[in-house]
Amino acid sequence: MNQPTPQLAALPRALEPLEQLAWWFDQITPSHFVLVGEYEGRTTPEDWVQVLARLQAQHQLLAVSVLPDPPRFVPTARPIPLRLVPIADPACWQAEAAHEMHTRFDPFRGPLVRATVLHSELRATLILAAHHAVADGISIMHVFHNVLALLRIPPDAEVTAAFPDSAEPAERPSGPARAQTGSSRQRVLPDHPPILTALSLSADLADRLRRQAASEGTTVFGALAAALTLTVPARDGPDADSRPADASMRIIVPVNMRPMLGLSQEVRIMVGLTRVTAGTQAPHAFWPLARRLKADLVAQLEPDKLAAGAAELDAIAASTFSAEKADDFMRRHIAAEGMISNLGAVPFATQTADLRLAALWGPSILTGQAGEQVIGAASVDGVLYLLHTSYAPWPSLLENMKARLAEACR
Repeated sequence: MNQPTPQLAALPRALEPLEQLAWWFDQITPSHFVLVGEYEGRTTPEDWVQVLARLQAQHQLLAVSVLPDPPRFVPTARPIPLRLVPIADPACWQAEAAHEMHTRFDPFRGPLVRATVLHSELRATLILAAHHAVADGISIMHVFHNVLALLRIPPDAEVTAAFPDSAEPAERPSGPARAQTGSSRQRVLPDHPPILTALSLSADLADRLRRQAASEGTTVFGALAAALTLTVPARDGPDADSRPADASMRIIVPVNMRPMLGLSQEVRIMVGLTRVTAGTQAPHAFWPLARRLKADLVAQLEPDKLAAGAAELDAIAASTFSAEKADDFMRRHIAAEGMISNLGAVPFATQTADLRLAALWGPSILTGQAGEQVIGAASVDGVLYLLHTSYAPWPSLLENMKARLAEACR
Protein backbone atom coordinates (compact mmCIF):
# COMPACT_ATOMS: atom_id res chain seq x y z
CA MET A 1 0.00 0.00 0.00
CA ASN A 2 1.41 3.40 -0.99
CA GLN A 3 1.19 5.73 2.00
CA PRO A 4 0.37 9.38 1.23
CA THR A 5 3.36 11.66 1.60
CA PRO A 6 3.42 13.28 5.08
CA GLN A 7 4.26 16.60 3.43
CA LEU A 8 3.20 17.62 -0.03
CA ALA A 9 6.00 17.27 -2.57
CA ALA A 10 7.25 20.25 -4.52
CA LEU A 11 5.54 21.11 -7.77
CA PRO A 12 5.27 19.92 -10.42
CA ARG A 13 4.38 16.43 -9.22
CA ALA A 14 2.24 13.46 -10.20
CA LEU A 15 -1.16 13.08 -8.60
CA GLU A 16 -1.28 10.53 -5.79
CA PRO A 17 -3.76 7.63 -6.20
CA LEU A 18 -6.61 9.25 -4.26
CA GLU A 19 -6.08 12.52 -6.13
CA GLN A 20 -6.12 10.63 -9.41
CA LEU A 21 -9.38 8.91 -8.46
CA ALA A 22 -11.06 12.27 -7.81
CA TRP A 23 -9.62 13.86 -10.95
CA TRP A 24 -10.58 11.01 -13.26
CA PHE A 25 -14.01 10.54 -11.68
CA ASP A 26 -14.69 14.20 -12.45
CA GLN A 27 -14.50 13.21 -16.12
CA ILE A 28 -17.64 11.11 -15.44
CA THR A 29 -19.59 13.34 -13.05
CA PRO A 30 -18.62 16.50 -11.16
CA SER A 31 -16.22 15.71 -8.32
CA HIS A 32 -16.34 18.91 -6.34
CA PHE A 33 -18.01 20.07 -3.16
CA VAL A 34 -19.15 23.26 -1.49
CA LEU A 35 -18.72 24.52 2.06
CA VAL A 36 -20.41 27.68 3.37
CA GLY A 37 -19.33 29.85 6.29
CA GLU A 38 -21.21 32.79 7.78
CA TYR A 39 -19.06 35.52 9.33
CA GLU A 40 -20.17 38.32 11.64
CA GLY A 41 -18.04 41.46 11.72
CA ARG A 42 -17.06 44.36 9.52
CA THR A 43 -15.21 43.51 6.28
CA THR A 44 -14.67 45.20 2.93
CA PRO A 45 -14.58 43.74 -0.58
CA GLU A 46 -10.84 44.45 -0.68
CA ASP A 47 -10.39 42.31 2.45
CA TRP A 48 -11.72 39.27 0.62
CA VAL A 49 -9.43 39.80 -2.37
CA GLN A 50 -6.48 39.90 0.04
CA VAL A 51 -7.64 36.83 1.95
CA LEU A 52 -7.86 34.62 -1.12
CA ALA A 53 -4.41 35.70 -2.30
CA ARG A 54 -2.95 34.84 1.09
CA LEU A 55 -4.75 31.50 1.18
CA GLN A 56 -3.08 30.60 -2.11
CA ALA A 57 0.28 31.58 -0.68
CA GLN A 58 -0.33 29.34 2.37
CA HIS A 59 -1.81 26.27 0.66
CA GLN A 60 -0.03 24.73 -2.31
CA LEU A 61 -3.02 22.99 -3.86
CA LEU A 62 -5.13 26.15 -3.94
CA ALA A 63 -2.82 27.41 -6.69
CA VAL A 64 -2.44 24.50 -9.12
CA SER A 65 -3.62 23.33 -12.51
CA VAL A 66 -3.52 19.75 -13.80
CA LEU A 67 -1.66 18.74 -16.93
CA PRO A 68 -2.72 15.40 -18.46
CA ASP A 69 -0.89 12.30 -19.75
CA PRO A 70 -0.25 11.43 -16.96
CA PRO A 71 -2.12 13.92 -14.75
CA ARG A 72 0.24 16.07 -12.69
CA PHE A 73 -0.08 19.20 -10.62
CA VAL A 74 1.67 22.32 -11.86
CA PRO A 75 1.61 25.76 -10.25
CA THR A 76 -0.65 28.44 -11.64
CA ALA A 77 -0.37 32.19 -11.14
CA ARG A 78 -4.10 32.65 -11.67
CA PRO A 79 -5.94 33.89 -8.57
CA ILE A 80 -8.90 32.11 -7.03
CA PRO A 81 -11.95 33.38 -8.93
CA LEU A 82 -13.98 35.59 -6.62
CA ARG A 83 -17.52 36.83 -7.09
CA LEU A 84 -18.51 39.59 -4.68
CA VAL A 85 -22.26 39.91 -4.38
CA PRO A 86 -23.60 42.87 -2.38
CA ILE A 87 -26.67 41.59 -0.57
CA ALA A 88 -28.84 42.80 2.26
CA ASP A 89 -29.14 39.33 3.81
CA PRO A 90 -25.98 37.22 3.36
CA ALA A 91 -27.74 34.36 5.17
CA CYS A 92 -29.78 33.73 1.97
CA TRP A 93 -27.01 31.71 0.38
CA GLN A 94 -28.64 28.42 -0.67
CA ALA A 95 -29.35 29.42 -4.27
CA GLU A 96 -25.77 30.59 -4.82
CA ALA A 97 -24.35 27.42 -3.26
CA ALA A 98 -26.67 25.28 -5.39
CA HIS A 99 -25.42 27.04 -8.52
CA GLU A 100 -21.83 26.35 -7.48
CA MET A 101 -22.69 22.67 -7.06
CA HIS A 102 -24.20 22.63 -10.55
CA THR A 103 -21.21 24.32 -12.19
CA ARG A 104 -18.35 22.08 -13.31
CA PHE A 105 -14.70 22.94 -12.99
CA ASP A 106 -12.58 22.89 -16.09
CA PRO A 107 -10.31 19.98 -15.07
CA PHE A 108 -7.32 21.42 -16.96
CA ARG A 109 -7.51 25.05 -15.87
CA GLY A 110 -6.63 26.00 -12.32
CA PRO A 111 -6.98 26.95 -9.68
CA LEU A 112 -9.42 24.16 -8.82
CA VAL A 113 -11.22 26.26 -6.24
CA ARG A 114 -13.50 29.28 -6.55
CA ALA A 115 -15.16 31.64 -4.09
CA THR A 116 -18.36 33.64 -3.77
CA VAL A 117 -18.81 36.23 -1.02
CA LEU A 118 -22.28 37.50 -0.21
CA HIS A 119 -21.37 40.77 1.43
CA SER A 120 -22.92 43.40 3.63
CA GLU A 121 -21.23 45.86 5.96
CA LEU A 122 -21.40 43.74 9.11
CA ARG A 123 -21.95 40.21 7.75
CA ALA A 124 -20.46 38.12 4.98
CA THR A 125 -21.10 34.59 3.77
CA LEU A 126 -18.19 32.80 2.10
CA ILE A 127 -19.06 30.01 -0.34
CA LEU A 128 -16.05 27.91 -1.32
CA ALA A 129 -16.29 25.35 -4.11
CA ALA A 130 -13.30 23.00 -4.39
CA HIS A 131 -12.42 20.11 -6.68
CA HIS A 132 -11.90 16.91 -4.71
CA ALA A 133 -8.53 16.33 -6.40
CA VAL A 134 -7.10 19.19 -4.31
CA ALA A 135 -9.12 19.22 -1.08
CA ASP A 136 -11.72 17.59 1.14
CA GLY A 137 -14.23 18.94 3.63
CA ILE A 138 -11.93 18.69 6.65
CA SER A 139 -9.15 20.70 5.04
CA ILE A 140 -11.52 23.38 3.71
CA MET A 141 -13.07 23.61 7.19
CA HIS A 142 -9.59 24.64 8.38
CA VAL A 143 -9.42 27.18 5.55
CA PHE A 144 -12.44 28.88 7.09
CA HIS A 145 -10.40 29.09 10.29
CA ASN A 146 -7.49 30.62 8.35
CA VAL A 147 -9.87 33.27 7.06
CA LEU A 148 -10.57 34.50 10.60
CA ALA A 149 -6.92 35.40 11.09
CA LEU A 150 -6.16 36.54 7.55
CA LEU A 151 -9.01 39.04 7.49
CA ARG A 152 -7.31 40.97 10.26
CA ILE A 153 -3.75 41.08 8.91
CA PRO A 154 -2.76 44.57 7.69
CA PRO A 155 -2.86 44.88 3.89
CA ASP A 156 0.19 43.60 2.04
CA ALA A 157 0.89 45.90 -0.89
CA GLU A 158 2.96 43.30 -2.76
CA VAL A 159 0.24 40.66 -2.64
CA THR A 160 -2.45 43.18 -3.54
CA ALA A 161 -0.52 44.35 -6.58
CA ALA A 162 -0.02 40.79 -7.77
CA PHE A 163 -3.74 40.17 -8.17
CA PRO A 164 -5.35 43.57 -8.84
CA ASP A 165 -8.29 42.20 -10.83
CA SER A 166 -9.13 39.01 -8.93
CA ALA A 167 -12.59 40.22 -7.92
CA GLU A 168 -14.75 39.41 -10.93
CA PRO A 169 -18.10 41.03 -11.77
CA ALA A 170 -20.99 39.53 -9.84
CA GLU A 171 -21.96 37.12 -12.60
CA ARG A 172 -22.39 33.45 -11.97
CA PRO A 173 -19.85 31.16 -13.64
CA SER A 174 -21.14 28.81 -16.30
CA GLY A 175 -19.13 25.61 -16.43
CA PRO A 176 -19.43 23.07 -19.24
CA ALA A 177 -22.54 20.87 -19.16
CA ARG A 178 -20.30 17.87 -19.90
CA ALA A 179 -16.78 17.07 -18.85
CA GLN A 180 -14.13 17.72 -21.46
CA THR A 181 -13.32 14.07 -21.97
CA GLY A 182 -13.92 11.37 -24.51
CA SER A 183 -15.45 8.92 -22.05
CA SER A 184 -18.73 7.48 -23.23
CA ARG A 185 -19.86 7.24 -19.61
CA GLN A 186 -19.82 10.95 -18.83
CA ARG A 187 -23.08 12.08 -17.32
CA VAL A 188 -25.00 15.15 -18.34
CA LEU A 189 -26.23 17.15 -15.38
CA PRO A 190 -29.93 17.94 -15.03
CA ASP A 191 -30.89 21.28 -16.52
CA HIS A 192 -31.42 22.77 -13.06
CA PRO A 193 -29.22 23.08 -9.96
CA PRO A 194 -29.66 20.66 -7.06
CA ILE A 195 -31.90 21.72 -4.21
CA LEU A 196 -30.11 22.69 -1.00
CA THR A 197 -32.01 22.88 2.29
CA ALA A 198 -30.46 24.05 5.55
CA LEU A 199 -31.57 23.50 9.13
CA SER A 200 -29.84 23.79 12.51
CA LEU A 201 -30.24 22.00 15.81
CA SER A 202 -30.01 24.37 18.76
CA ALA A 203 -27.09 24.07 21.14
CA ASP A 204 -29.47 22.62 23.74
CA LEU A 205 -30.89 19.93 21.43
CA ALA A 206 -27.46 19.13 19.98
CA ASP A 207 -26.02 18.74 23.49
CA ARG A 208 -28.87 16.43 24.51
CA LEU A 209 -28.30 14.43 21.33
CA ARG A 210 -24.59 13.98 22.07
CA ARG A 211 -25.25 12.95 25.66
CA GLN A 212 -28.06 10.58 24.78
CA ALA A 213 -26.07 8.99 21.96
CA ALA A 214 -23.13 8.37 24.30
CA SER A 215 -25.38 6.83 26.93
CA GLU A 216 -26.92 4.58 24.26
CA GLY A 217 -23.51 3.31 23.13
CA THR A 218 -23.46 5.15 19.82
CA THR A 219 -22.47 8.52 18.33
CA VAL A 220 -23.98 11.57 16.66
CA PHE A 221 -23.22 9.88 13.34
CA GLY A 222 -25.17 6.81 14.43
CA ALA A 223 -28.10 9.00 15.42
CA LEU A 224 -28.03 10.97 12.16
CA ALA A 225 -27.81 7.74 10.14
CA ALA A 226 -30.73 6.24 12.04
CA ALA A 227 -32.80 9.39 11.54
CA LEU A 228 -32.03 9.38 7.81
CA THR A 229 -32.85 5.67 7.47
CA LEU A 230 -36.14 5.96 9.35
CA THR A 231 -37.14 8.97 7.25
CA VAL A 232 -37.15 7.05 3.95
CA PRO A 233 -40.52 7.97 2.41
CA ALA A 234 -43.17 5.43 1.58
CA ARG A 235 -42.78 4.10 -1.95
CA ASP A 236 -46.23 5.08 -3.22
CA GLY A 237 -45.71 8.85 -3.30
CA PRO A 238 -44.87 11.20 -6.19
CA ASP A 239 -41.12 10.98 -5.53
CA ALA A 240 -40.90 7.19 -5.80
CA ASP A 241 -38.18 7.40 -8.44
CA SER A 242 -35.79 8.84 -5.83
CA ARG A 243 -36.28 6.01 -3.33
CA PRO A 244 -34.36 2.78 -2.80
CA ALA A 245 -35.35 -0.18 -4.93
CA ASP A 246 -35.73 -2.37 -1.85
CA ALA A 247 -36.13 -1.97 1.89
CA SER A 248 -32.42 -1.49 2.54
CA MET A 249 -30.73 1.88 3.00
CA ARG A 250 -27.06 2.27 2.07
CA ILE A 251 -25.21 5.31 3.37
CA ILE A 252 -21.77 6.52 2.27
CA VAL A 253 -19.60 7.81 5.10
CA PRO A 254 -16.44 9.80 4.25
CA VAL A 255 -13.83 9.24 6.96
CA ASN A 256 -10.97 11.59 7.78
CA MET A 257 -7.79 9.52 7.46
CA ARG A 258 -5.39 12.14 8.83
CA PRO A 259 -5.41 10.96 12.48
CA MET A 260 -4.81 7.35 11.41
CA LEU A 261 -1.89 8.32 9.17
CA GLY A 262 -0.42 11.05 11.35
CA LEU A 263 -0.94 13.73 8.70
CA SER A 264 -1.49 17.46 9.15
CA GLN A 265 -4.53 19.52 8.17
CA GLU A 266 -2.87 20.77 4.97
CA VAL A 267 -5.31 21.31 2.11
CA ARG A 268 -5.50 18.01 0.23
CA ILE A 269 -7.86 15.08 -0.15
CA MET A 270 -7.34 12.54 2.62
CA VAL A 271 -10.61 10.70 3.13
CA GLY A 272 -11.58 7.08 3.04
CA LEU A 273 -14.99 6.14 1.64
CA THR A 274 -16.91 3.64 3.73
CA ARG A 275 -20.50 2.47 3.50
CA VAL A 276 -22.98 1.28 6.08
CA THR A 277 -26.22 -0.55 5.34
CA ALA A 278 -29.52 -0.80 7.15
CA GLY A 279 -30.84 -3.98 5.57
CA THR A 280 -34.21 -5.62 5.86
CA GLN A 281 -33.19 -7.20 9.18
CA ALA A 282 -32.03 -3.94 10.74
CA PRO A 283 -33.76 -2.78 13.94
CA HIS A 284 -36.68 -0.39 13.48
CA ALA A 285 -36.33 1.23 16.92
CA PHE A 286 -34.22 4.41 16.84
CA TRP A 287 -31.39 3.70 19.29
CA PRO A 288 -30.88 0.02 18.42
CA LEU A 289 -30.61 1.10 14.77
CA ALA A 290 -28.19 3.90 15.70
CA ARG A 291 -26.01 1.38 17.55
CA ARG A 292 -26.15 -1.03 14.60
CA LEU A 293 -25.07 1.63 12.10
CA LYS A 294 -22.27 2.90 14.32
CA ALA A 295 -20.99 -0.66 14.78
CA ASP A 296 -21.16 -1.16 11.01
CA LEU A 297 -19.01 1.94 10.51
CA VAL A 298 -16.46 0.82 13.12
CA ALA A 299 -16.17 -2.52 11.34
CA GLN A 300 -15.44 -0.74 8.07
CA LEU A 301 -12.57 1.11 9.73
CA GLU A 302 -10.62 -2.03 10.61
CA PRO A 303 -7.05 -1.67 9.29
CA ASP A 304 -7.25 -4.69 6.99
CA LYS A 305 -10.39 -3.39 5.28
CA LEU A 306 -8.94 0.08 4.82
CA ALA A 307 -5.71 -1.44 3.52
CA ALA A 308 -7.60 -3.61 1.02
CA GLY A 309 -9.36 -0.59 -0.47
CA ALA A 310 -6.12 1.38 -0.63
CA ALA A 311 -4.30 -1.54 -2.26
CA GLU A 312 -7.02 -1.81 -4.91
CA LEU A 313 -6.66 1.89 -5.67
CA ASP A 314 -2.85 1.62 -5.73
CA ALA A 315 -3.09 -1.22 -8.25
CA ILE A 316 -5.27 0.87 -10.56
CA ALA A 317 -2.90 3.83 -10.28
CA ALA A 318 0.11 1.59 -10.98
CA SER A 319 -1.41 0.53 -14.31
CA THR A 320 -3.12 3.11 -16.46
CA PHE A 321 -5.79 5.11 -14.69
CA SER A 322 -8.79 6.22 -16.72
CA ALA A 323 -12.21 7.75 -16.24
CA GLU A 324 -13.78 4.33 -16.78
CA LYS A 325 -11.61 2.68 -14.11
CA ALA A 326 -12.42 5.48 -11.68
CA ASP A 327 -16.13 5.00 -12.43
CA ASP A 328 -15.89 1.24 -11.89
CA PHE A 329 -14.09 1.75 -8.55
CA MET A 330 -16.68 4.24 -7.34
CA ARG A 331 -19.58 2.03 -8.41
CA ARG A 332 -18.12 -0.85 -6.39
CA HIS A 333 -17.50 1.19 -3.27
CA ILE A 334 -20.07 3.98 -3.06
CA ALA A 335 -23.30 2.79 -4.67
CA ALA A 336 -25.78 4.10 -2.11
CA GLU A 337 -29.02 5.94 -1.54
CA GLY A 338 -27.56 8.43 0.92
CA MET A 339 -24.45 10.04 2.33
CA ILE A 340 -23.64 11.58 5.70
CA SER A 341 -20.52 13.75 5.70
CA ASN A 342 -20.07 14.82 9.32
CA LEU A 343 -17.21 17.26 9.90
CA GLY A 344 -17.87 17.19 13.63
CA ALA A 345 -17.27 20.12 15.96
CA VAL A 346 -14.91 22.74 14.54
CA PRO A 347 -11.62 22.18 16.41
CA PHE A 348 -10.66 25.84 16.65
CA ALA A 349 -11.73 29.12 18.22
CA THR A 350 -14.47 30.77 16.18
CA GLN A 351 -14.02 34.28 17.54
CA THR A 352 -11.32 36.92 17.13
CA ALA A 353 -11.47 40.39 18.64
CA ASP A 354 -14.11 41.67 16.22
CA LEU A 355 -14.88 38.80 13.82
CA ARG A 356 -16.77 35.56 14.36
CA LEU A 357 -17.44 32.43 12.34
CA ALA A 358 -21.13 32.16 13.21
CA ALA A 359 -22.11 29.08 11.18
CA LEU A 360 -20.62 26.42 8.93
CA TRP A 361 -22.83 24.57 6.44
CA GLY A 362 -21.93 21.46 4.50
CA PRO A 363 -20.22 19.91 2.84
CA SER A 364 -22.58 19.81 -0.11
CA ILE A 365 -21.46 17.02 -2.42
CA LEU A 366 -22.98 14.68 -5.00
CA THR A 367 -21.71 11.45 -6.55
CA GLY A 368 -23.92 11.31 -9.62
CA GLN A 369 -26.24 8.55 -8.39
CA ALA A 370 -29.92 8.88 -9.16
CA GLY A 371 -32.03 10.01 -6.23
CA GLU A 372 -29.12 10.35 -3.78
CA GLN A 373 -29.75 12.24 -0.53
CA VAL A 374 -26.65 13.88 0.96
CA ILE A 375 -26.45 15.30 4.47
CA GLY A 376 -23.54 17.53 5.45
CA ALA A 377 -23.09 18.23 9.17
CA ALA A 378 -20.85 20.51 11.21
CA SER A 379 -21.01 21.95 14.73
CA VAL A 380 -20.08 25.52 15.62
CA ASP A 381 -20.26 26.68 19.24
CA GLY A 382 -22.51 23.77 20.12
CA VAL A 383 -25.05 24.30 17.32
CA LEU A 384 -25.34 21.45 14.80
CA TYR A 385 -25.74 22.71 11.23
CA LEU A 386 -27.28 20.33 8.68
CA LEU A 387 -27.31 20.79 4.90
CA HIS A 388 -29.32 18.54 2.57
CA THR A 389 -28.32 18.31 -1.11
CA SER A 390 -30.17 16.42 -3.83
CA TYR A 391 -31.45 16.76 -7.37
CA ALA A 392 -34.51 14.77 -6.23
CA PRO A 393 -34.90 15.58 -2.53
CA TRP A 394 -37.12 13.61 -0.22
CA PRO A 395 -39.80 16.02 1.04
CA SER A 396 -39.09 17.77 4.35
CA LEU A 397 -36.16 15.44 4.99
CA LEU A 398 -34.30 17.64 7.48
CA GLU A 399 -37.47 18.59 9.33
CA ASN A 400 -38.41 14.92 9.65
CA MET A 401 -34.91 13.98 10.80
CA LYS A 402 -34.95 16.77 13.40
CA ALA A 403 -38.30 15.57 14.72
CA ARG A 404 -36.98 12.03 15.11
CA LEU A 405 -33.81 13.24 16.81
CA ALA A 406 -35.78 15.42 19.23
CA GLU A 407 -38.15 12.58 20.04
CA ALA A 408 -35.23 10.20 20.67
CA CYS A 409 -33.69 12.66 23.15
CA ARG A 410 -36.77 13.12 25.34
